[in-house]
Amino acid sequence: MRRSPGPSNAIWVLAILAATVTSAIAAGSHDHPTENGSAEAPLDVVRPARDLAPPIARTEPATVAVKLDTVEVTGGLPPVDHEFYVTQGEVYTSQPYGSKGKLTESVERLLDEEPEYYVFNGAANALAGDNALTAKVGETVRIYFGVDGPNKTSSFHVIGEIFDKVYQLASLTTEPLSDVQTITVPPGGAAAVDMKLDVPGEYVLVDHALSRAARGLVGKLVVSGENRAELFQSATPATAEGEHSAHRLD
Repeated sequence: MRRSPGPSNAIWVLAILAATVTSAIAAGSHDHPTENGSAEAPLDVVRPARDLAPPIARTEPATVAVKLDTVEVTGGLPPVDHEFYVTQGEVYTSQPYGSKGKLTESVERLLDEEPEYYVFNGAANALAGDNALTAKVGETVRIYFGVDGPNKTSSFHVIGEIFDKVYQLASLTTEPLSDVQTITVPPGGAAAVDMKLDVPGEYVLVDHALSRAARGLVGKLVVSGENRAELFQSATPATAEGEHSAHRLD
């Protein structure tokens, strides 16, 4: 029988890990090809949320040769108009949030779980401006949402919308939940959410731990199209209207 490591062993392993990471950071610069970027001219690591592989168009089985062991499976999601890939994570730096220039990792902040930045798709405010998600009124949107961590759980929410369907814990073969406002996704976890967009506007992607928005965790879903004012008008039930008329006659 294998025994789990006791508390003292866990602390010892953590100490070795911290020392190893610190040594690697202190070891100095690495020689990278120019095309990989440098501190003076870093590469733009932000990728559009639409940067996904195209859907499989075939409708019949086919044999695909790859360098991995594969199994034949049946794939249970309905088609949507747009699919986006969004991840959440944290960045631990010695410099405070908003500092310019080259930043260095802080092992102390990492171990204390005190990040300076919260990010979508690898950078602060990465899903805003020209990189905002876009769609039109009446369209359906699916977001594949994952949490890189390394430490923080996300309460993912889109301000102004309700998720019509939620595939929890990235399980695409189980029955989805319906009509959910906020989902919980742990570090290393994922989910998929579907929404139909009824009115135009700028919908804000956030972690419902809203103070994280001030440290970079904000995205936009910009929806264009005609406004539908009738969705915001309340209708008086016919029976109630009849009662009011009878009361006035009395």
